[in-house]
Parts: sequence; C-alpha cells; structure tokens
Amino acid sequence: MWTRSELKSKGKYAMRRNYWKCVIAALFLTFIVGGFSPEINYNTTSYDNSYSMSYIIDEEDIPYIFDQDEPVDVFFNTPTDNHITIKYHGLPISMLLSFGILIVVAGLLLDIFIFSPMEVGARKYFIDNSNESGDLKDFLFVFNSDYYLNIVKIQFLRSLYTFLWALLFVVPGIVKSYEYQMIPYLLAQDPNLSSQEVFYTSKKMMLGHKWNSFILDFSFIGWHLLSALTFGIVGVFYVSPYVYATQAELYLTLKENEYSLYDERGI
Repeated sequence: MWTRSELKSKGKYAMRRNYWKCVIAALFLTFIVGGFSPEINYNTTSYDNSYSMSYIIDEEDIPYIFDQDEPVDVFFNTPTDNHITIKYHGLPISMLLSFGILIVVAGLLLDIFIFSPMEVGARKYFIDNSNESGDLKDFLFVFNSDYYLNIVKIQFLRSLYTFLWALLFVVPGIVKSYEYQMIPYLLAQDPNLSSQEVFYTSKKMMLGHKWNSFILDFSFIGWHLLSALTFGIVGVFYVSPYVYATQAELYLTLKENEYSLYDERGI
C-alpha cells in the first residue's frame, strides 16, 4: 500500500532532477487542465455606436418594462403623445450573443481537438521524467495520425461522462473524476487502447484508492494557499510541477504494485 509521504518524496526528487523542464511542462498542463473558458462581456456601454427603436407606450409603464440599469435612453417625441423612441447604446444584443456563442464553440473545439489530447502528452512527460529525463516533445506525440482520433474520442468521453455525473450532484461528479483519473496516463503509455479497455482499467486501478487519492491532492492545500498569497509565483515555480510529478508517481505505483490487469490482458 502506498503512502502520501512516499509518493511526494519520489515526485519531489523527479521534479528537482529536471527542474526547468518540469516547470515548463507544469505551466502548460495547468493551462490545459484549467480548461478553455472564454468570457464574454455584454456591457454594451463600451461601444460608441447605437441604434434606436420606436414604440407606442404609456409613460407610467416604462419602469415595468425596462430594467433601469439597461444602457438605454427613453424619451417622448412630444410632451402630449405617447410615441417614444428607445435608443440603445452599443451593438444589438443578438449580434453580441452570436459573437459569444461563436467564441464558446471555438473554445470547445480547441479543447476537444487540441488541449485535451495534449494533456495526454503532458502526462507522458511526467511519467517519463520519473525515471529519466523527460522530453518536452512528448506534448506533441498525440498528433500522430495513427492514434490521434482515438485519444480525442476517449478524452472527450471522459469529460462528457464526468460532466453528466456532475449533473446528478457534485459528489458523484467528483467520484467519477477520480475513477477516470488514470485515463490520460494509460493513453500516454498505450494510445491504441480502446475506450472500453481504458475506462475499465482506470476504474480497476482506482478501486479502493479514490479517497486516498483525494486526500493526497488535499494534502497540497497549504502549498496552494502559499501560491495564492504570492500571486501564483510559488505555484508556477514549485507547487504545480511538484503536484503533477507526484500524481505521475501515483499512477506508476498503482500500475506496478496494485493491479495485475496489465499482465492478465497484456496491456
């Protein structure tokens, strides 16, 4: 049975042996794992152009129809009639929504076809770095045409299943994320594995280890707080490479000591 101190010691040693490469790999992996989540600012007051629409309406109804925080000017054309012009400052809302949807879709496509597969390459780097000097070119090995689409498919399924479980409640989503934790490592060492094999293997490897793996991650909380206090400086140059190197040691330990499926099925 593995212990947190043992894995952390191995991870720390592997990180220090190839320190700067680990920092670069961890920085890139942090960006990938963090996800691509574009933010759209719908504050139309930042635009100089405007457009207007006219309505027939009673003056007393205006407060109930328009949000007073909306960037609009409402004025009556004459003091006696009820024909008003609403002037909106900024681009039409439909155009902004279309632009926002376009950015979100582009971000999802980048995540599915570029960033998510490259996570497998980043995990491969930390696996290789455990026993020897890892090569940063590992990040790009996933784009080999022989297995690229297989990695894309499995990584997408992993994200989709985790998301669907999270819809039930937060806890099932967390449990499944740990159950699927070994998937990118398995693909890193054998990218030709089928989705059935890789999900089954990850589930078996994490059987009885999900809680301990959670505690292992939680044990870095002090380092993460220190990183926050230093505006991420400690995180970039120490915490992130330390954490990722330790997680790779967990995979290698489970593979070597905890599960015999590799020998039984020739994986």
